[in-house]
Amino acid sequence: MSRLDETVAEAERLGLRAAVLFLDLDGFKAVNDAIGHHGGDAVLAEVAARLRSTLRREEFIGRLGGDEFAIVMSHVASREQIESIAQRIGAVLTQPFTVGDQRFTLSASIGVAVYPDDAQTRGDLLAAADAAMYRAKEQGGARIRFGDGDWTTEASVGGMAPADLTSEPRDIGYLLAYQPIVDARDGRITGAEALIRRVHPLHGLLAPEHGWSISRDEDARRALDRWVLREAASQAHSWAAGGADLRVDVNLAAYDPREIETLFGDEGLSGDLARLRIEISAAQFAGGDTAEFVAFVERCVTSGMSFALDEFDAGLASLQSLAALPVRAIKLARGLTEHVAESRTAQALVQATVVVAKSLGWSVVAKGVETQAQQEALVSLGVDGVQGFHIAHPMTAIDFAAWLRDRQGRA
Repeated sequence: MSRLDETVAEAERLGLRAAVLFLDLDGFKAVNDAIGHHGGDAVLAEVAARLRSTLRREEFIGRLGGDEFAIVMSHVASREQIESIAQRIGAVLTQPFTVGDQRFTLSASIGVAVYPDDAQTRGDLLAAADAAMYRAKEQGGARIRFGDGDWTTEASVGGMAPADLTSEPRDIGYLLAYQPIVDARDGRITGAEALIRRVHPLHGLLAPEHGWSISRDEDARRALDRWVLREAASQAHSWAAGGADLRVDVNLAAYDPREIETLFGDEGLSGDLARLRIEISAAQFAGGDTAEFVAFVERCVTSGMSFALDEFDAGLASLQSLAALPVRAIKLARGLTEHVAESRTAQALVQATVVVAKSLGWSVVAKGVETQAQQEALVSLGVDGVQGFHIAHPMTAIDFAAWLRDRQGRA
């Protein structure tokens, strides 16, 4: 990308800022599946033309391959200048595309790296923009995410939410994506967290924030929990049969003991429930005095399942009231992980949490680990396990199996 080299050299010479934007179309694979690769290529050509129309003469756009584009900006005066381009991009992508009798809109995840705030070399700028783009995608897409420098932030990109997502789309289903959990010290794979993703016929995988209307329906919530538990247990069984005995952490919506009872009565499944660990917040545990919740906890324990406190933020005073409950792990909140490499306060909070957790016989897992520096700091503080983009992004079960084989092959 000689244009980026030239832009960085000019910015360095004149003492100015420059920026590179990575743009990835959300769920474009589903578009290809719906209209074919020939139609998909036509859409990408139209996307490129629309993107060019949003830029100034001195700005450059290039296609990186597939459905990814890069935009190079010179003479960047403010974050608002970048956000303005993102807003224009959102506006042109939500104008309908038509291929044959198919009509649809698109959205994009945008990652931004700014010179010299985020990086000073071409390679580092590209890596920072790519990482920021993946963070935007992980948070649901249709947004811009800035890098790790002074301008670190994220924002929804106005106009980028596809029109057909404002109401319940037809043919939406769910699948579980799996994010690996590894031993913080030696990288050994110990488990995975199962993350629910919505599947849209055109927009592909969607994170929960793109509308969880199902969560307002109690019957639907119970049905979703039943499916999550069955799917996760079945997947854990499949991995174990292939020689990888992994624990799977799951998040639920209704916490209904009847669903556990139903699955426990399934002889082909009941033995695999012990491979599951239910994630729940400290607030839910501390407030778990209702008969139904207590029954849920007791039935899970009978089935061999354990619990993990999710997104724990060092509310150490609450641990005493939780000590008698069947907790086996604490999963640190991302806010602690994010700053642990450089913040003494975050380090002290993590270390205090580790000391208390270990005294109770609990393990400690850090979520949201994105850099080697974070992982090294967490290891030094006694954290047992890590998960996050530094290890791997959430994957479908098929991709997870391939990742697992590759990882084991390099061990």
